[in-house]
Amino acid sequence: MESTEYLKVISTPDYIDILFIVESKKIMKIGEEMQKRCEEAYMNGYNWEAFFNAYMKINCPEILEKLKTDAEAGSYSIIFEDVNEQTRSMSKQLFDRIKSLVENEQLIYDFMENHNTEIEWD
Repeated sequence: MESTEYLKVISTPDYIDILFIVESKKIMKIGEEMQKRCEEAYMNGYNWEAFFNAYMKINCPEILEKLKTDAEAGSYSIIFEDVNEQTRSMSKQLFDRIKSLVENEQLIYDFMENHNTEIEWD
């Protein structure tokens, strides 16, 4: 997993943390567009957590079951505490999914449009 401006990976023998940086330029721009489309979508770390939880529940529930999250105003952490082959693979898959969503931001807007009632905005 290669870190980007908006995704950092911290990997230790005890945990893998995918840090989604809400205050990066690209994510701020996407967040502004999301709020234009849905007033409740003020995209701080808590609302990114709500968005990704809804996304994972629909698209990769097996991954959602294996992680913990920690949201703050300017970031959102996805933490796998039980590091093994399965969680390494899941963390890589999730990293790639998030990166794909951000790099193809229309996918985010489409998901919002189709699943807005399933997103528990903060």
